[in-house]
Amino acid sequence: MFLWSTLFVLLQCNSVRGTRQIQKRQITATPPTTCTPSSATTTINSQADAKALSTCFVIAGSVLVSTAVNGTISFDGPQNITGNLIADSADLLTGLSSSSLSNISGDIIITNLSNTFDVFNFPSLGSAGSLTLSSLPGLGSVETLQGFTTKSMTISNTSLGSAPLLSNDTEILDINNNFRIGDLAFNLASISTSLNFDSNGAATFSFPKLVWASNITAINVPQLNLPVLAVVNNSFGIYGSLEVGLNAPQLTTIGTFENAVGTGSLSVVSSPELTTLGLGSLRLIGGNLSVIGNNALRSIALTALQTVGGGMDLEGGFHSANFSSLVSVKKAMSIQTTDSSFDCSTYKALDFTVIQGGFECRTINSSMSTAPAPVVDSPSPGISPGAKAGFGIAIPLIAVLSAGATFFWLRHKKRNRMTVTVAPRLGYSIGAELPGGGKNEEKGLPVQVNELGEYYFKPVPEAHELCGGETVEEGRGGGEMRVERVQESGSSVI
Repeated sequence: MFLWSTLFVLLQCNSVRGTRQIQKRQITATPPTTCTPSSATTTINSQADAKALSTCFVIAGSVLVSTAVNGTISFDGPQNITGNLIADSADLLTGLSSSSLSNISGDIIITNLSNTFDVFNFPSLGSAGSLTLSSLPGLGSVETLQGFTTKSMTISNTSLGSAPLLSNDTEILDINNNFRIGDLAFNLASISTSLNFDSNGAATFSFPKLVWASNITAINVPQLNLPVLAVVNNSFGIYGSLEVGLNAPQLTTIGTFENAVGTGSLSVVSSPELTTLGLGSLRLIGGNLSVIGNNALRSIALTALQTVGGGMDLEGGFHSANFSSLVSVKKAMSIQTTDSSFDCSTYKALDFTVIQGGFECRTINSSMSTAPAPVVDSPSPGISPGAKAGFGIAIPLIAVLSAGATFFWLRHKKRNRMTVTVAPRLGYSIGAELPGGGKNEEKGLPVQVNELGEYYFKPVPEAHELCGGETVEEGRGGGEMRVERVQESGSSVI
């Protein structure tokens, strides 16, 4: 009996081992299937088209849900789509889902669907090139894998109560006009292109790990928490009703300021319930600073701010503004407040030394302003300072040389005007009557070769006694006299 029992057990174990080996051979013998359609895009017209892809491990190319689809489309089976997943303007589409898809290499674009579209369920989806859910008034929930990653996410005009929580750094995060959405917290360290929140009901946004962002725009956001944010590479704008306040205590830099050129601005505009800026560490604003229309903001305190690469525009009902570390404002400063106790003279003292573009301050009871400071640190686009200095030396020198040249030319000209004849010691001039009624035929001294040509001058009746008793008579005869220029040597004519 024992022998039969032992034999039965051995046979049963061999059967189990054989079954497992067969199953193992079957598993390893079935490689993942990649479905490559004839075109780059597979169009889904019905659930039957989606079911035909269930044996595909990878769908090569993009998947487009036709506008003619009616009902819900489920992609169960495939794990990867190498292109995009698109559903746009399919009015009768009521839902999209997949229990198996884990990665979509391209973009997920679900837009312009009707109120009946209310399901977006991808519980295994871990990554996509980008995710856009836009103009989906009936969509109330989204299910994706916790830790979803993407380069860009836009959630716009939906009825969502929550959004996929990203686990990686991203390029673009845009959440706008989702009136039912609740408070959101994202564990992102950086946002390399833009962070945008606009009109999302009463939702508050928190980024407990965000260190830097390229641009931040918050419109009608009740509360924005950025506890470790240090740098905004370009601009930071807050518009609308911050009810509780802005919390960015470690933010030091907005924009850049290099080679006297600044970019990136800080704008806090039209937040009537804002009571504090919460920017105690801010040192640099590359462009403009604008704090305008925040009526509950009674004091503006940016005590660490040193440099503003643009201008400053402060307007509201504040009674004080503290910029105790301010060193440079490259453009104008304008202050307008409805509080009569504000002291404009405090800032007028900074004019020209700190404020380079002029200063204006107005309260209910007083106003003061000054013109822009002279520009001394910007090179002229025309003549360089070195050229100007050269002109300053050259012009007087040219004037002196011109005066000297004119003097010598006039002196030379005057000497050439004289018609000279030398009378012998007998007392008569050459050309006068000789004793006995004869005429002296001497007409003048011989002309030297290569001398200057002929000149005509009016004679001037003067006489000069030369050394040795000769007499020089100039211009005798009363009319114009032709003279021939002769060589002069010292004070005599040879």
